Amino acid sequence: MSNTTLINAFEIAPDGNAQPFEWATLQSGLPPIADGSYLWVHLDWMGDGVRDWLINVAGIDATISDTLSTRGTRPAVFFYDPGYSLNLRGVNLNAHNDPADMISVRFWVTANMVITLRKQPLKAFDD
Repeated sequence: MSNTTLINAFEIAPDGNAQPFEWATLQSGLPPIADGSYLWVHLDWMGDGVRDWLINVAGIDATISDTLSTRGTRPAVFFYDPGYSLNLRGVNLNAHNDPADMISVRFWVTANMVITLRKQPLKAFDD
């Protein structure tokens, strides 16, 4: 998987401080996370090997991985023990794009991990 697959990755502590992770660290396994903290990994779902990383490293069921990386999703939320799969759309404010062409963002959320995936940049993530 290429470095462009990873957009951002952080361990976020209860006080809001964030410790970044490099892609090399995440490729070999999920890092240990301190009590009360959570891991946020933001990926480009068009990147090489995303599905394999979700299943083999993040430990996400293949059905959930398919839901997170499929084309043409509608806004929805599903519970799959131990977490939630959430598909949302945001207004496309990227240059030379029609705002009506919504951008999909997919989430996998558990008690100590949030994985977000996108195909195109979404301005809301820049804030």
